[in-house]
Amino acid sequence: MVAYAVTNAKGKRSLWVRRLESLSPRLLEGSESTEDYYSFTWTLDGKAVVALVNGKLVRFSATGGANELLCENFNAAPSTINRDGTILAWTAPPTKIFSASADDCTLHDKSPSDAPGSAYGYPHFLPDGNYFLFAVVRKDKRYDVLLGSLNNPKTRVLIRNGSYPKYVTAGYILFSSDGYLMA
Repeated sequence: MVAYAVTNAKGKRSLWVRRLESLSPRLLEGSESTEDYYSFTWTLDGKAVVALVNGKLVRFSATGGANELLCENFNAAPSTINRDGTILAWTAPPTKIFSASADDCTLHDKSPSDAPGSAYGYPHFLPDGNYFLFAVVRKDKRYDVLLGSLNNPKTRVLIRNGSYPKYVTAGYILFSSDGYLMA
């Protein structure tokens, strides 16, 4: 399935899902929002989409069924989730990376402190659920893909001149570089 955001002619935003073998999309009920969908993520089982809707973190059933309110007050865009339920999110415009658990909804800053003035965004967990990729836009407007960890504040540059990193199960890191999709 694929999930995507739609803005109608009246400016109302919502999330939709569609099976790849079908041309018929389905609205995720309750996803109507007054704010942009900067980022949302699939759960690991592929049965739900986690998104920020009007300041609330919600788990939308993609297969039908009830939605679940995860956090009443949440002010970061969810980007990825690991098998333990830890969510990585970022603030928009991309400035900081946060981790949070749906159990307590507390945001924990995971942004590096060694590059003040840089903007961080687009985190994506690697398969181990501890390490993650994310993008940085430095003060000099240079983009890089960094490697971070939930339990270690040190980061390292993995890819120079890259942004929007995603790990895919074939063992590749997909990223954007100078307008090209790279692997």
